[in-house]
Amino acid sequence: MAPMSRTVLTVGRISAVLGLSLAALAAGSCTKKSKKIEGKSVLRCEKGLLETKKSKTYAEATAIYYRECADIHAQAKCRDAWTDASKADPDDQLKIVFEACRDAYCPLIGEKKYKACKKNAPTTLVAMNASWPDFHNAIVEYDAKTYSQRIMGTLLQYYIVTDGLLKKSQAEPDAGDERATEDAAKPAAPDAAPPSSAAPP
Repeated sequence: MAPMSRTVLTVGRISAVLGLSLAALAAGSCTKKSKKIEGKSVLRCEKGLLETKKSKTYAEATAIYYRECADIHAQAKCRDAWTDASKADPDDQLKIVFEACRDAYCPLIGEKKYKACKKNAPTTLVAMNASWPDFHNAIVEYDAKTYSQRIMGTLLQYYIVTDGLLKKSQAEPDAGDERATEDAAKPAAPDAAPPSSAAPP
């Protein structure tokens, strides 16, 4: 069963994405063309996020997300971490990108502006869930300002998809739980040998 904290992260991201999308819309044509990210990287991310709509599991969707959107991050350390996260267990993905992207971007976008950038910032799942959305939005704005509205619009759709997959996974019992239930329901074999302590001499 997927941890509830993942749902908290998804809801937090949806709220943060909506906020940044509105800000980008208000900025409109005042944005300058990004020299850090190429349009083909944004297009790859967009196509990947749309592909997640076909995903049957949360793990499948997040693997696509981290793999296809790695290149919208200009800093190599962060970008490589996204690729690594695409191959990791969903429970480990956020920490992989959080730590690498924090090291790569905090000196660039303002170490005092974001909770993720604070010295010795905790890396528990709950703490990262709280600080990652705003921090990642800032990274997207820094690296791909011209494309930020497009990216955030597609990200919002992705988060809605993964929220649905999480709810589905939380509603389904684990395979191990199902086996335990089935085993408990099985009647004892009528010709089962008695315990050795009860066996006649």
